[in-house]
Amino acid sequence: MKRVWAGILVGLGLLGAAREAWADVVTSVLSPFGGGGVSASAPVFTGSATFAAGSSCTVGGFGFDNDTDSMVYSPAAGTINFCANNTVRHNLGPGGFYTNTDGLGIGASVAVPDTFWRREAAGIFGAVGVVTAGTNSQGIRLYNARDSGGTNYERAALTWNPANVFSISSSEIAGTGTARPLALETGTNQIMTFGAAGTSIAFMSISGAVRGFRICNTNAAGIGQACGGGADFQASTTGTLNTIASLGGLVLTASTMTAESTGKLSTSSHAYTWSNAQVVALGAVTTGDINVVTLPARTQVVDAMVVITGTAAGTTTLTVSCGDATVGAPFTNLVLAGSAQAAANTVYGDVLAERGASIDTEFFFLPSYTATTLVTCRFISTGANLSAVTGSTGRVILTTRLLP
Repeated sequence: MKRVWAGILVGLGLLGAAREAWADVVTSVLSPFGGGGVSASAPVFTGSATFAAGSSCTVGGFGFDNDTDSMVYSPAAGTINFCANNTVRHNLGPGGFYTNTDGLGIGASVAVPDTFWRREAAGIFGAVGVVTAGTNSQGIRLYNARDSGGTNYERAALTWNPANVFSISSSEIAGTGTARPLALETGTNQIMTFGAAGTSIAFMSISGAVRGFRICNTNAAGIGQACGGGADFQASTTGTLNTIASLGGLVLTASTMTAESTGKLSTSSHAYTWSNAQVVALGAVTTGDINVVTLPARTQVVDAMVVITGTAAGTTTLTVSCGDATVGAPFTNLVLAGSAQAAANTVYGDVLAERGASIDTEFFFLPSYTATTLVTCRFISTGANLSAVTGSTGRVILTTRLLP
């Protein structure tokens, strides 16, 4: 056998001592195979070896002098098996790479791997720390972009942090990397998105044009789906939030009539501000109007106030009142005229004498059940036109209730 290999090595250009040394090595490697060798016509190793009873390894492959229970062999065309301790541990074939060990270890040193990818159960994949210790928290990083040196990158991460909190992040960046938003999707539909800066959350539904989320006390999910005792929060096409929520303690039990809605959250407060520039823009007149808001149909005005935030000057007097044009004198039926030259934080409408005719006795006002209503504040000056006003700023506060 050694002479055969010596002849082959001469053909490979190895002479003298080098030839003899390599012939010894090859002969030593092949010795467990009981007469194995290399065919003269092609560089194909052949041989046989005997393994312990019950071994899943077969004959015909590469073995090792110091470990006769381990070998590498080909059980079929295009397939290689790796044996250790008389058992096939790894298989490399047309379908990919397979292993039946505890996992694949990766580390700075082959002898001391610190991260393992392992099979936890059928169809379950796990990432764990050092198997002997198991205390290192683990993570997975998915790169969107990364340079060869790792100085610039964008990546997402699934990690356990040192505080034992599981974290999902899409905004781990370095260098020229840019923080990216995070989305939860079903199919191609984004159900929930988180802004890259962590300051915005968007909830979505695939139910037509409706966008929102539902809090349920059942397993049903999605806007428009059956959800007993749930609450919907929906965003309209104009960017407003429609809250369709029932409060358990406020829900009334229907009698002979069919309950259409009950216990809904429908009362809310709103604040709108005016600036001195808006007053001046009213021009060379002594009476001018600034529109505040358009109330939707079925909106009941529960309360209205005007707060002076900046004391007006430049005219002898300047008053402000608010209301609509549907009842009595225009724009006084919610808050009666009060001086815009009063000190900052003066409030009008917080006492009965300052309330307009629509809310001074009934304390609620329904402008229209079917049509929208425009709320306006009227400014009246004396001694100079509105264009001469300086320092006037304020706030209009409305409390409304949306009827079913």
